[in-house]
Amino acid sequence: MNGAELETIDEHRLSLLLVEQAIQKRNDSMDSISDFIPGHFHINNASNLVLKYMGKSGCHYLGKSSSELVEIGASFLSDFIHPDATMYAHPKVIQFAQKAHQGNTFCYFEKVRPGPDTTYYDWFLSVCKIYKKHEIIYNSIPVASIDTYSKKIINILDDNIFIRKNFRKFAALTKREVEIIKLVAQTNTRRQIADRLCISIHTLDQHRKNIREKLNINKFSDVIRYAEAFGVTL
Repeated sequence: MNGAELETIDEHRLSLLLVEQAIQKRNDSMDSISDFIPGHFHINNASNLVLKYMGKSGCHYLGKSSSELVEIGASFLSDFIHPDATMYAHPKVIQFAQKAHQGNTFCYFEKVRPGPDTTYYDWFLSVCKIYKKHEIIYNSIPVASIDTYSKKIINILDDNIFIRKNFRKFAALTKREVEIIKLVAQTNTRRQIADRLCISIHTLDQHRKNIREKLNINKFSDVIRYAEAFGVTL
């Protein structure tokens, strides 16, 4: 991929973070979020990808309400998603969900059709991340309109400069490192964190050193800014 393509994917990865922040900090509903962040947002079960919620724009594209789509159950994938995605991409998504931490995202291209009786498929760029313990949140963007969607997302991200500037650094952290940042933000001491994670102080200090290097910070207390910006304080 070239630089422009990577930037486009980063923008859509960041859109999922904005959704989480809107839910956690402002208690916005998923329906209201779809009014100001572009894309087809949906939530799926992390273990089998069965649909649990579909946002407004996705419902409009598929011609059904969220409750109607959820009622379809496991057949949703075969009714609307091309077999290539269910065979090759979706097992990788499930594997990702088993190992990912809160800052990780996974993206892939897939073909989707508006209904089970439709013969043609549209290409989508789908980006997903862990939403809750057993759920994955997606933003799926039609490739044919990707430039338009990207411009809308960039306008939103301009109001979140810190997130946009530091997203790649945060995404490079391991699951354990994110756990430590969360515990620091919750004002736990070094001893409390080590006991909570069942590790030695020496091992904890090595993790802290790695975090400082990855985030390029001088004081470890600076991680609180990252915890607040990337929503890992809860």
